[in-house]
Amino acid sequence: MRIEDIDHAVCDVLELTRGCLQSAERAWSVSHPRMLAMFLARKHTSASHSEIGRYLVAQSQHRCRRREEGAKLARKRFASSMRARKATEFRDSEPYRESFESVKAGRGELRTTA
Repeated sequence: MRIEDIDHAVCDVLELTRGCLQSAERAWSVSHPRMLAMFLARKHTSASHSEIGRYLVAQSQHRCRRREEGAKLARKRFASSMRARKATEFRDSEPYRESFESVKAGRGELRTTA
């Protein structure tokens, strides 16, 4: 069985026009039959998820590229927030505060090790 066979069967049973599952339309009337076709294709063919997705979901290169850029930006933001959190945790740690207060009072030097 091929992905095309499943696509045609789903369209015939649900009385959809052929090719509508490959459209980028997000309406419920298209997205749910598309999900059904994806499930059936995964169950009854040896095709991978990416192969099924490439066949059933026609996406422009631009949209895929924008998604990748968004994921990279999200990773950068997450890494930045984790660095800021670690710096705050260090700054709020007891040894750092004691050392800082000691320097501030003129009684010693700032220790750099925790």
